[in-house]
Amino acid sequence: MITSITKDVVTDDTRAYKIEVEGDHSEEICEVSLFKSPRDDCHDPTEAWRKSRVVLTSKDGVEGVQRFVNNLRFKKWEPLPECTQVLKEMGYYELEGEEGHSYIP
Repeated sequence: MITSITKDVVTDDTRAYKIEVEGDHSEEICEVSLFKSPRDDCHDPTEAWRKSRVVLTSKDGVEGVQRFVNNLRFKKWEPLPECTQVLKEMGYYELEGEEGHSYIP
């Protein structure tokens, strides 16, 4: 049986959010996903960072009651001017002589 609980949460001024969960959920999967961005220039979720799973049990060896998910992000429509140089420094290479078209070797 699949149980789905949806809870809308809004980030604060620091872009952080908190969801309180009661009980141990060792046999369940908790998945956090992006829904809506307030910014018109940045509202497309990136495939790699649109959702994240978090384990909600004390039986996994992690101490404490707080759990953290990976960063979630929306993609900007227009790249920042310094992006091309940063990508080159990270090892991305241009294809067809056009900036913004690159691949990972």
